Amino acid sequence: MKKIILLVIMLSSLFSTASYAEKRPKVEYSADITVETGSDKVSGTVAYAPNKERQDVVIGKQKSTIITRHDKKVGWTLMPEQKMYMEFALDPKKPAPGDTSGYKFKKTKVGPESVNGVDATKYKVAATGPDGEKMDGFIWETADGIMVKTDLHSQDNHMLMELSHLKRGHQAPSLFEIPSDYAAMDIKGMLIGAGISAGKDRHRSHVKRHNEHKEGQVIPR
Repeated sequence: MKKIILLVIMLSSLFSTASYAEKRPKVEYSADITVETGSDKVSGTVAYAPNKERQDVVIGKQKSTIITRHDKKVGWTLMPEQKMYMEFALDPKKPAPGDTSGYKFKKTKVGPESVNGVDATKYKVAATGPDGEKMDGFIWETADGIMVKTDLHSQDNHMLMELSHLKRGHQAPSLFEIPSDYAAMDIKGMLIGAGISAGKDRHRSHVKRHNEHKEGQVIPR
């Protein structure tokens, strides 16, 4: 679960970084994606349509999907093997850790530079967050607004993202929806259930040791 949460933060941070632009790309596309932050690295695929994004990745042996719906101000983390999903709100007033949508960006053109065979323009960027946090680095954008690479630094983090095998074209609307056979994951219920289970185990252990004391069969810890 910790890795899934990290994934959500990494990918939401990546795409919220693009929100500094005057408008999101109008072109639809798919690509392979690699994101690195610190010692963590995630690879997978991405699909994009205006106001909709999807990332499919594998962490360890677990497949996961992140769907971000800016049009509905909501996102979902899908776990295909369990056929379950978690929902998270996209609230600009309550940004998630790593969300840079509230930053003010200054962008300076460096010049043309291709990324994995795709023509792009390299820009130097500097950003300041709502609480004075600083971030700077470089981004690479195509003429139609696709961010094909980012290399950004903050005081505590370094994030590198890169797209490859970019293909422009229509993306099926079903890619950005929760499959009908998936069930919502109740995180609160899971945590409560785990606590109850642990409490029952401790209770059984106490009862067992109490009986051992009564029978004079105390087993050293």
